[in-house]
Amino acid sequence: MKKILRIRLSLLTLLVVFASGAMAQTQNEVLPENVFEPEMSVGIKAGVSLSQVGFTPSVSQELSKGYTAGAVFKYISVPSLGIQVEANYTQKGWTESLEAGSTYSRRLNYLEMPFMTHVEIGKKSSRFILHLGPQASFLLSESESISLQNGESTPEYYGSSIDYKFDLGMCLGVGYGFRSAIGTFQLETRFAYSLSDIMNDERSFSSSKNQGGEVTLSYLFNM
Repeated sequence: MKKILRIRLSLLTLLVVFASGAMAQTQNEVLPENVFEPEMSVGIKAGVSLSQVGFTPSVSQELSKGYTAGAVFKYISVPSLGIQVEANYTQKGWTESLEAGSTYSRRLNYLEMPFMTHVEIGKKSSRFILHLGPQASFLLSESESISLQNGESTPEYYGSSIDYKFDLGMCLGVGYGFRSAIGTFQLETRFAYSLSDIMNDERSFSSSKNQGGEVTLSYLFNM
């Protein structure tokens, strides 16, 4: 009786070991296809910027052209959703529309740090992308270009520095991403609007906010 019991226990043990091994093998075959692995990538970006300042009372302006470049960090934590953080050097400012023969423009050079939600739409190598989030900017330097006709009046802010160097705003970007064997390329159009003023109320403006957009190309590689 004891011998038969030992045989049955041995067979049961072998059956459990075999079943466990088969289950583990099945999981190893199935899980990698169903489990999402987070993605982390870094890279660089560059492009052109177009900007102006929203003054109240309004000032007649043309778009001020500049450029932007910086570093990009992207982390996708769940399928098609993650964050993208950047550190960019961006040229902003405004160019006023004056009488014939007179010109005035102000160049504002910012260190800009957007912190955005990153959304990807699509499952193949080509995907649409969406960015939305806040950005903080710090004024690094500024310059003016002034040429006025004789006798033309000069506004108070001509020749004086910007009052507030720190700028907080929101940005929205849409674009196209392509994944290749050597990395990811992102072509994006982004719009930004400041929530804070660059001049105080004593300069005859109740509001003076940076606004504009940029077109950039980014290259990222997985870490």
